[in-house]
Amino acid sequence: REICLKYNFPWRVVDQTGPRDRPDCYQADWNNLHRNVKLRFGQEDCLRAIDQSEEGGIINAATGFGKTFVFEAVAHLYPRAKIDIVVPPKDVAKKVLGQLTASFPNVGIVTGEQNVLGERITVFTADSMHKANGEADIVLADEAHELCS
Repeated sequence: REICLKYNFPWRVVDQTGPRDRPDCYQADWNNLHRNVKLRFGQEDCLRAIDQSEEGGIINAATGFGKTFVFEAVAHLYPRAKIDIVVPPKDVAKKVLGQLTASFPNVGIVTGEQNVLGERITVFTADSMHKANGEADIVLADEAHELCS
């Protein structure tokens, strides 16, 4: 998009996916979020920015902000959405899986050795993303700048 704008090329986004299986998947449930998690300073502002965004974005925050915790918060905020979470190494995937299984049933994990899709939430290592089934309403990435390397 930025390149098109820079060089004055016309562009448009066309969604050809058809109707969603979960038409209310992007309906934020703030009560559910606040019932289930305790947010730290700045995290609610971050989630409100995510909720208001129509194009996605990047959370650029200092170490200790709780960017990985935001994955759990997003899953509570959008309880009807199917969510894929992508992380670079397997040890981070297992850490995120442990964190999510404390709050959600049937969280899946897909790595080089494991291939268990979750009912609603699946954690992927970056090198296993090709195993995704394309049904996710929301895709979250940890350390997104490392995923292309």
